[in-house]
Amino acid sequence: MQRTKAKGQKEKISVMIALLAACSFLLYYFHHVLGIGTGFTHFFYIPIILASLWWQRKGLGVALFLALSLLFSHYSFQYSIGYSNDYFRALMLVIIGFVASEVSERIVKNEESLRENENRMRAILAASPVGVALFISRKLDWANERFYDLVGYEQGSLIGRDSRVLYTSDEEYERVGRALYTGADKSGMGEVETKWIRQDGKIIDCRLRACPLDPKDPSGGLIVTVADISEAKQLAAQFQQAQKMEAIGILAGRVAHDFNNILTIIIGNAELALMKVGKDGSLRKGIEEIRAAGEGAASLTRQLLAFSRKQIIQPEILDLNEILIGIEKMLGRLIGENVELLMIPGPGLWQVEAGPGQMEQVIMN
Repeated sequence: MQRTKAKGQKEKISVMIALLAACSFLLYYFHHVLGIGTGFTHFFYIPIILASLWWQRKGLGVALFLALSLLFSHYSFQYSIGYSNDYFRALMLVIIGFVASEVSERIVKNEESLRENENRMRAILAASPVGVALFISRKLDWANERFYDLVGYEQGSLIGRDSRVLYTSDEEYERVGRALYTGADKSGMGEVETKWIRQDGKIIDCRLRACPLDPKDPSGGLIVTVADISEAKQLAAQFQQAQKMEAIGILAGRVAHDFNNILTIIIGNAELALMKVGKDGSLRKGIEEIRAAGEGAASLTRQLLAFSRKQIIQPEILDLNEILIGIEKMLGRLIGENVELLMIPGPGLWQVEAGPGQMEQVIMN
């Protein structure tokens, strides 16, 4: 970049020297050889003016300046300097043209640089995923498009309005103001979470971060970024609920495991008792009821183990209708009383080979 600039400067200087040499030769030839007066030789300044047009896009202004300088020099010096004033004016216009072109070029480059920086910042703010706004004395002075998308207002409609319109209460408005200005004053950055009211009445959770325009005077204005954290808070609440359910599942699994050991003893002793009593014994019916209750409790234990995902997989031939009937009561408890559960067994279903607990877990999910 520097080499290109230096090369361009050399080219300009070379052109100016060539123009100066050409004008000097032509002036000498017309003055001393042909004896023509100075009025005609003013036409030889035209190449200098054309050069200024080549140098800059704003060369028209430079050319006008050179033309005025030409007239000024002609009426100021033609009597005091005589014929040599043409040489003097040629040199003067060359120098003025060169300086004017350099100044004009720097002005144009500065304007282009400022315009480029402005466009870059505008693009960055437009692409920002968070709202960015400038508040002066708690009143909105400027905001990007994302800010208006978050609050649901038309772009520019909040300029000059107090930010109180965005808060749910005066107390919350004051609390957020104290937090932001105190943080900006102490550490250069204030941060707080709050709730804002959109134009449509919907309340959103926001995280505000603010830094002062002037670190020495936070009251001069705050640049505030606004992030919508409503979805993040919902996800956090769902995660906490999932953790609670996982804890309940772990507890249920441990209780079911211990309870299953007790049921094994009950069912086993019932089986032994049935082996010792006769088929027509008076105690047999009661023992069979004990065994049936134990097996029912074992089924409930298996369901709890399936819910906690700790049951060992033991594939067997299953009737899906029987699986559904067996967990119907538990499904009703999981769904809740406000939802009616209607179980309609499908006729002629094929049997499947799978773990009972796994099938129950699939149905409950």
